[in-house]
Amino acid sequence: MNRVWLFLTIILINISCENTKWENIKGEDIKFGTPEAIYFENLNNGLIGSYRLEENPKSTNFDKIDIKPVLYFTKDGGKKWTLLKFNENITGGVKNLFLSNDTIYCQIDYNPSTIYKSTNLGMTWNKLDYKKSKIIEKNAFRNNRYEIKNHDFIFKNEKYYIKERYEFEKTKVIICYGKESLTNYFFVSHDNGQNWTFLQEEYGSNRQKFLYKNQYLYSYESNLQRLKLK
Repeated sequence: MNRVWLFLTIILINISCENTKWENIKGEDIKFGTPEAIYFENLNNGLIGSYRLEENPKSTNFDKIDIKPVLYFTKDGGKKWTLLKFNENITGGVKNLFLSNDTIYCQIDYNPSTIYKSTNLGMTWNKLDYKKSKIIEKNAFRNNRYEIKNHDFIFKNEKYYIKERYEFEKTKVIICYGKESLTNYFFVSHDNGQNWTFLQEEYGSNRQKFLYKNQYLYSYESNLQRLKLK
């Protein structure tokens, strides 16, 4: 029975990949765990953050494994990536990102979460105090994945359940569960939700995404991807 289920799942994945409208940006392979944060300042300059596991005999963790931040920068839209280094004593995974010219704000998710600032594209980092961190967390991090208050969505008399919601000004993107299991349905509105357009359906996943203005929805799965919204 398990083999049958695995076979059907592989078929669904393959069908979904054939129908997807994601544009794959072929570039260098970058190594990390599941991407936790994506941020693009413009169509060229962007960041992807995650974590890696590192064995450390001196670690205070019972398994002697530390979580270390991983951060990559691109200046050509994702074709080439540069690994940005942190101080060895910084522990935790990347949670939120902000980029403006040479300035990066990077929130490391640990206990407690901490925000670091670089003014030279990651060559050096400075830890922000609590007060400054709260200001940056509120104003700089454009976490455009919004809380969902009403999960119900109807499109052409079909009922859907909203699982993800992204917004930038009047543009809204929602990702829904629908009539087919293991499937995500993508919809976009450019008039603040008055009218909706169906974008695509694909095999369901929870990978991190980032809405760039009203133009693209970015994601990462083995390479950078973007979904055109107009």
